[in-house]
Amino acid sequence: LFQVIIALAEKNRSHIPYRNSMMTSVLRDSLGGNCMTTMIATLSIDKRNIDESISTCRFAQRVALIKNEAVLNEEIDPRLMIVQLKKEIQELKDELALVTGKQRTSELSQEELLQLDELIETFLEDDDPDSTLDVGADMRKIKYCFVHVKQLMNNSKISDKKMLSQHISEEKDTNKEAGEELKKLKELLQQRDNEINILVNMLKKEKKKAQDSLFHLNAASAGSTVLEQSLSINLEESQSPSSCFSLKEAKDFSSSVHRLPFLSRQTGGKMSLGCQEAFEVFKRDHADSITIEDNKQLLKLRFAEAMCLGEKLNEVRNKINHLKGEITQRHIQRAALAVSNPSEELNMLDPVEEELRTKIEEEKKSYKSMFNRLKGLKVEIEHLQLLMEKVKMKLQKDFEMWWSEETTNLQV
Repeated sequence: LFQVIIALAEKNRSHIPYRNSMMTSVLRDSLGGNCMTTMIATLSIDKRNIDESISTCRFAQRVALIKNEAVLNEEIDPRLMIVQLKKEIQELKDELALVTGKQRTSELSQEELLQLDELIETFLEDDDPDSTLDVGADMRKIKYCFVHVKQLMNNSKISDKKMLSQHISEEKDTNKEAGEELKKLKELLQQRDNEINILVNMLKKEKKKAQDSLFHLNAASAGSTVLEQSLSINLEESQSPSSCFSLKEAKDFSSSVHRLPFLSRQTGGKMSLGCQEAFEVFKRDHADSITIEDNKQLLKLRFAEAMCLGEKLNEVRNKINHLKGEITQRHIQRAALAVSNPSEELNMLDPVEEELRTKIEEEKKSYKSMFNRLKGLKVEIEHLQLLMEKVKMKLQKDFEMWWSEETTNLQV
């Protein structure tokens, strides 16, 4: 008990040892609870108990230092509390209306709300740092102003976030497009480098061939006259389509190589200019180039023959129609003659009509012969076209394989 009394007397103590004894546990609410407790100390005046009396007085002195502030713990009925608060609110409203001379409602009118909106807008647009928003002492107006400003701030933040996200997405799209464009340009540049290297190698080979050919011709010639003749022959041979590169072709080819970096690649399955130059040289030196040229010439001849046969067929058809018209005219003349001369016999064969019919039969035979020939030409032309298509596909495939090998060798 003495330890509990000391702990209660010291206000800064956070722990009270009520559990040290049964008595302090029972007297817990009486000593430090919400109650007023009176403790009576008894003394003995006997001389033998003087020490105990002094100790009791000291204990009573310590107990006197304990001060409990008891609070009335009476509970009020909630319904009764609500009635009292409503009555108090009404009294305050009546008192406020008596002081201001205005009767206030629970909500602001539409005119007051519009006026507050205008005041808030003017306050926000004012650049003066000393400007104030004066709406009076009405708490309803003050609360409305705070709520309205909060809504404006939230809307502004939302719009800023949307604009920022839109700007970020646009930047991402722009960066993505720029990256794709840069990748395409790098691939195009690499392709141009490969084309230039391949064409330069081809040009060197063609120049070497031309120099070797010129060297052999010069070695075989004897004397200046023979040398001039050999040079003229070499020049004529170099100008032919089947010869090697001439000096002029080499210059043109070299100039086309220098122009390659400035040329743009055509899309849609078309080859670039460098590929076209290389393809022309490859096609000229390919083993099937002679076959292609022969088939072209033969195809031209067959087309010309077919067109000539078509014109002749039209002429024969027109001639047959003309002969048929003459026979019809002859029938009309004989019918008119029979009407004018009934005694004339019409059963006799007309030699003129027989001659016309004979000519028609001859023309029909000629027409049939030319038509059969035209059908044969059609089959032959289709066959030649199919062969040329196969040769072209083979040539294209060989060129693609050769081009890929050259590109791989350059990259290695």
